[in-house]
Amino acid sequence: MLSEEAQRGVRNLRVDFERGGIHLCPEKLDRVNKLNIEICQLCREYNENIVMDPGTVDIYPSSRIPKNLHYLVKPIYSSKSLITKDLSGSRGTLKEKGFRITTDPQTLTSVLQFSSDDEVRKIVYIRGNSVPHANVDVLKRLISARHELAQIMGCRSYAEFSVKPNISVSPKVVTSFLLEMSKMVQAKCIEERKLVMKFKREKCSQSDGDLRPWHETYYMTMMASSAYKLNSSVVGSYFSLSNCIEGLKVLV
Repeated sequence: MLSEEAQRGVRNLRVDFERGGIHLCPEKLDRVNKLNIEICQLCREYNENIVMDPGTVDIYPSSRIPKNLHYLVKPIYSSKSLITKDLSGSRGTLKEKGFRITTDPQTLTSVLQFSSDDEVRKIVYIRGNSVPHANVDVLKRLISARHELAQIMGCRSYAEFSVKPNISVSPKVVTSFLLEMSKMVQAKCIEERKLVMKFKREKCSQSDGDLRPWHETYYMTMMASSAYKLNSSVVGSYFSLSNCIEGLKVLV
């Protein structure tokens, strides 16, 4: 007689084998194996594209980027041809300094937090959430492969296939749980939005009555700094990667 722990291990092992298609006929099992390999490759390609092509935005003049963000951006220069006023009619060249912002997640978050220029935040937010373009095709192929896998395994969707072994059993249970959670926090969300809008009007002289995705992080950061007399960028300087790693070593 197996112990309860051993029985649980056997059940988990059986579930793993069945999710791999061990109970299927040879043709379907072969197709499932190929789809699993394809799905892994597409997931890896998706992540590689994000690393290789995070997107960039060029901002002129350089004064639009606050000094505490200069370590995240790259100086660039644009040349403009000018006609001098002397009789020779010679042409001069004016170089204007700007910054190139790479819209990787870390830089994007920092710019949205600390850039006071609304237009800069807007451009960076849109660019950071619309690249890399190559991932559009990757996602289409990934969705197709996952759906085919789910169909072979007897599920209506990949969502059902994913949650089936879990306690949630079906996507409907997950959806119901999320809707219930949404109702629980809705009042707080409305209250928080009103506070942000009030802060935007009173402290920042912004009375357009709208709250865009590139507004939230900036105004929430300002509200925290105002309420607790803290400068987030100064506090953040004490939490460099090396310091955080050393702190984790102490905890471990």
